[in-house]
Amino acid sequence: MTNSLPFLLIINGPPGVGKSSLAKSIHGHFAMCFLAPATDIRDNFSHFETNRTETFRYSVSLIQVMAERILQSPHPIIIEGVFWENNDIEKFSNLARAASANFYHIILTAPLSVTLQRADARGYPKADTGGLNREKVISFYESFEKAKASFENYIEISTNHRSKEEIVIEALQHIAV
Repeated sequence: MTNSLPFLLIINGPPGVGKSSLAKSIHGHFAMCFLAPATDIRDNFSHFETNRTETFRYSVSLIQVMAERILQSPHPIIIEGVFWENNDIEKFSNLARAASANFYHIILTAPLSVTLQRADARGYPKADTGGLNREKVISFYESFEKAKASFENYIEISTNHRSKEEIVIEALQHIAV
């Protein structure tokens, strides 16, 4: 476990690329590091299933408030989710800058066939309530690839044919604390 200067790390990418696994692994490497999975925060809203876009927007706003407080403490924060808009990334970058903290934006990638295999293996427990299903994985993957073109200054890490340990090591090498 490492004591570190504050940093804000966004782990971004389409479903099935390993965002949650990487976030949990990196989280354990740093003392007093806060982990904010955007989807889990969104799921705390009642009836989020029928208001997914609105509740995700609220979740991003809540995470921004948490990030600001945590960086002031000063401790690191890891934010994991599918972020489509460069505007959200810029807001988080500005929060880190205001707190004199380092900012990192990691985008995990894998071929669509691999993300589908992983998502199929994990299953779709919320599919009957509007949650992720195979068609949505494909749609999110394609939409994320288009959105990625608008992002600047990110670190791209392929998770294809790599062990979890290899991916964690590569990600930690980019986080200079």
